[in-house]
Amino acid sequence: MPLALEPGSLVTISFPFTDLTAVKRRPALILIVQGEDLVVCGVTSKISRHRDAIPLDDRGMAE
Repeated sequence: MPLALEPGSLVTISFPFTDLTAVKRRPALILIVQGEDLVVCGVTSKISRHRDAIPLDDRGMAE
């Protein structure tokens, strides 16, 4: 049975390395589903200082 892909679902997808020489399976959060197209956001447990990073904690998370 195919998996239902919907916003809020966590999936693993192949993310390319920056030099595009290889890919690695990484977790991602589905943001938008339009037909066969998805918009996803990478998820990591590594703390980032990147200006676009959004830190999360377990407050307000569904159990």
